[in-house]
Amino acid sequence: MRRRHLRQRVSRKVNWRLKISITTLLLLTNHSRLTFQKQFGLTISYGISMIHPQIQGIPVL
Repeated sequence: MRRRHLRQRVSRKVNWRLKISITTLLLLTNHSRLTFQKQFGLTISYGISMIHPQIQGIPVL
């Protein structure tokens, strides 16, 4: 019971982080497309490694 609740809280925090990083990266697109792609790939792989079992809330661009 407790463990499930904890995991929900963690995934919510991760989703919040992902939203912030994606917004930042979208702002960076205007700056430089190559950097954006590199950073975005890193962010996505990092996010997936954080919430590996249930991949949810990751927008597909």
